[in-house]
Amino acid sequence: MSKDEFKNLPDVTEGLENRIYNSARCFNSLEEILFDIKTKRYTLARLRRIIIYALLGITKDDLSQNVPYLRVLAFNEIGAELLSIIKKSGTLPIITNVADGYKSLDDNAKRIFDIDLRASDIYSLATDNIKKCGEDFTRQIKAK
Repeated sequence: MSKDEFKNLPDVTEGLENRIYNSARCFNSLEEILFDIKTKRYTLARLRRIIIYALLGITKDDLSQNVPYLRVLAFNEIGAELLSIIKKSGTLPIITNVADGYKSLDDNAKRIFDIDLRASDIYSLATDNIKKCGEDFTRQIKAK
């Protein structure tokens, strides 16, 4: 990433993009980069969030937008009642099936949804129980 791309990430302020850019070119591991950048002002938690934003391609503009859809991952009896009410009176699309829901979104919502799916794939690869990428398209909602 360029310095300007780093600058456009959420939580990057006060010239932090320069520290990230320079460290990324001097060290070979994420841990080394993070500990080089870390200060009292720039905590490891904040720096890790910034790295996740970079990995997923999330910008400051993305975080300033309203939520473009609701995605249901699981629900119980009370949740089913709430979903019924929201479907009748809500204005946001409710996604219960990834493939069908994706088709119904506008371009901006699709971009946000792509980030959501990418995050899910990366998480699936980073857990002890590794799953195939794209499982969101075949995974069923969990009713409890």
